[in-house]
This record gives sequence, structure tokens and C-alpha cells, in this order.
Amino acid sequence: MVGRYFLEIYLPPPKRSNLFAAEIIFGRKIVDMLQKTFLTLALLGGLVGCESGKDDPAADVLSAENCYYSSRKIINTFDQVEGVIVLTTTGTETEATISHPVSQGTPYCACNLPASFFQDSLRVRFSAQQKEVYPNEKWKCLPLILTSISPLTSKGTSE
Repeated sequence: MVGRYFLEIYLPPPKRSNLFAAEIIFGRKIVDMLQKTFLTLALLGGLVGCESGKDDPAADVLSAENCYYSSRKIINTFDQVEGVIVLTTTGTETEATISHPVSQGTPYCACNLPASFFQDSLRVRFSAQQKEVYPNEKWKCLPLILTSISPLTSKGTSE
């Protein structure tokens, strides 16, 4: 037993952390509760931080999975052209179309226009694929699937 006694005497005591002082003052259960609360807040802060682009209209995802005409042929493509969002309200429903000032013709309806762009007279720069309209159909706008869209400043530059 001499060896065991020797180890107990000459081994340095375990280091005490700042938590040890808090345990003495507040008690172990409160310290455990504070640690769990801090960990929960840190995790929530991380999750909220990952969604920091939610207020940025350009951060909206342009998914075409809900477009019922996505399987149709591509008739035309647009790359970084300017347009204006035009809102039309009938009853309780509001529709948004994109007027392309260069074409001066039928407006375009994008099935995947983000909700943050539903602003009347909003100038935008967009890239898109124009889809075909079958001969037996009559549309008030030409179908588009957006590949990118961003609002323009009053000087005509993207934000």
C-alpha cells in the first residue's frame, strides 16, 4: 500500500474550471440547466444565421418543379434582359406578368416568380426560357420559366 499512498500524495490535484466555482455558488443542477440553455441558444442562433438571405429578393430559389408547362419545348431564351413587373388584380386573385419593353408585345407569365417580386412597376433583370404554346391554346401571356431574376435600381443596375 505504500505505492498507492505515494501516488495520492504526489499527483497534482485535478484542475478546477470556472464551472467548479459556479457549482459551489449556484449548485450543480442550476449549472447543468444553464449549460443546456446556452447550448440550445447557440444552436438556434446557428439555424437563424443560416437563413440570413430571407429578406434578399435575389436569394429566393427559382425552382421550376411546380410549373405545369416545364416539360414543353423551349421556344426562346432570354439572358439578362430588362423587364417590368405588372400586377393585375381580378377579384381576390393577383397575377404578375413581366413586360419586356423591347418586344412591346404579349407579356410573359413566369410560373416560378418569387413572391418577393410581386410589386407593381418593379424593374427587373431576368434570364428565362420561353416555353411553347400549343396550337389549341390561347394564353394572355407567354409562358416563361425564370433561371435568374434581380431587381434593378433607378439607374438600371442590379442591386
